[in-house]
Amino acid sequence: MIDYTLTREEFTPAVLSLPEGYVLEMVDLKELRHKNYVNADKIYDWVEAWGSDEHLDKAGCGCYIRYQDTIVSWSISDCYARDRIAVGIHTDSSYRKMGLASKAASAVVQSCFDKGYNIVEWLCVSTNVGSKAIAHRKPD
Repeated sequence: MIDYTLTREEFTPAVLSLPEGYVLEMVDLKELRHKNYVNADKIYDWVEAWGSDEHLDKAGCGCYIRYQDTIVSWSISDCYARDRIAVGIHTDSSYRKMGLASKAASAVVQSCFDKGYNIVEWLCVSTNVGSKAIAHRKPD
């Protein structure tokens, strides 16, 4: 397991230029439940650990990139302690190698810093080449 950490001072946001038709949206569970997006269930499963929509809204954050009615990539905070928060990222296998995960992760990291966290971290297994590449990628 590799633990990556990023401080506010080290962070340079990715340029948010998405392919035509792709949209980045912040996770608003109340709003998301009114949509019929493919992969929304995966976001619901991920945020279940927060216990309530209100707790996620107050202490956590997340965003997703969608193409039409399909959520294709998402990044969501997992847990927090004091001034540290952990995030995770995932991209639907049909939409990988497009740079979407790094843009989703960058938006969530920025949101974490905006909420007052000073350190953002994520864990990945050493064999997860995609996640390691995002951690080492320089901003666009």
